[in-house]
Amino acid sequence: MSIARAWSRQHAARLSASITYAGLAVVILGIYALIVVGPLVLTGGSDDGNPGLALPIVASAVVAVVFEPIRSRLRQLADRLVFGDRVSPYEVLSRVTASYPDVAAGNGIGDLAQLLARGTGADRAIVWVTNSGTLRAAAMSPEASASAIEPVGLDGLVDDDVTASRLVVHHGVTYGALTIVKPGTDPTTPDDHQLLSDVAAASGLLLRNISLNHELEQRAADVRASRRRLIAARDAERHRLERDLHDGAQQQVVALKVKLGIARRIAQNEGAEEIVSRVTSLADETQRAVDALRAVAHGIYPPLLETEGLDAALRAVERTSPIPVTVSVQGLGRLGVEVEETAYFCVVETLEHARMAGASTLDADLAADGPHLIISLSVGGCRASVDLTSITDRIEAAGGMMTVDERSGGEMRITSTVPVVVTAARA
Repeated sequence: MSIARAWSRQHAARLSASITYAGLAVVILGIYALIVVGPLVLTGGSDDGNPGLALPIVASAVVAVVFEPIRSRLRQLADRLVFGDRVSPYEVLSRVTASYPDVAAGNGIGDLAQLLARGTGADRAIVWVTNSGTLRAAAMSPEASASAIEPVGLDGLVDDDVTASRLVVHHGVTYGALTIVKPGTDPTTPDDHQLLSDVAAASGLLLRNISLNHELEQRAADVRASRRRLIAARDAERHRLERDLHDGAQQQVVALKVKLGIARRIAQNEGAEEIVSRVTSLADETQRAVDALRAVAHGIYPPLLETEGLDAALRAVERTSPIPVTVSVQGLGRLGVEVEETAYFCVVETLEHARMAGASTLDADLAADGPHLIISLSVGGCRASVDLTSITDRIEAAGGMMTVDERSGGEMRITSTVPVVVTAARA
């Protein structure tokens, strides 16, 4: 049992300070004896029998330099002697304050639970954060899964002989709570309650920052999910329009072409050459309308993307593009629907925006890199800036990221990385 178990924490803290300063006095006396007295004894003093000023000045300078490191080290040793494996209340509070900058990096709250456990000798220390009016365990010491602890209400914290809890309030708003659970043989003391209250008062800003971080993360996740839903809805609408054009207007025009063919054969049988000529002209115009409808439908959502995959759909773009396009697809099988749609429309929309900016060429290189699909697009000859907003939104909604490297002469390299989901071949 440590000395702090036998004495009150206040007396133990006084004893720790006394040991620290006694050790400092011994060290300082030793430095003066080594630097001032030692040389005088060896040399028999100065010429006039006085020690002179040089040695005391040197000794004072040495003491000034080493005072703080030695004091810090002696305080740690005294705290270890007096408090055992615990840390002093002062150290708990100072570390809580020092941990504020770590919160921005996602750390700090676990250290707070460990400090509470070490500072009070508790078997378990829990740090709670507020969540929708309840307290959720965010960290625990000894380290364990805090999610296994059931959430409690703000008035549901236990406070008895071996358990103490304090709410953490900052500017009138409750951001969490602190709880310690001590062994039955070492119940909580007034010093434990005081330390817990002091740490709770000092932790208000810490838990507020953590709460803000969680809120920002949740809002960012909501924005990403909302963007993903919007893009999925837009692609579903594209698919529906392509189906409607294919099964509706396109089939009606094709049926009209068939009827014109029948009318042409009847006119040929009757020898009505003028009618044959007119019907043939109408049939040709009808075929052009069918081709135009087909092109519009494929531009909205290509059937090849669904039936044959990303490689076949991009090869069709390569054949029909208004500017020279080179597509290289390296060893890609069927991927997830979202990944294939993201990659296809990333290429197609970049091609369209680049064409409008006066681009002369586009090279597309798609390859798998572990769990990611890398889409590299090289655009040449742009005479104006290329609007990549919609492509950026689509890539980020799929959980990927995009970088743009603009070079001289209208050259641009766009590299996108998208998480890959491999699926079985679809009919």
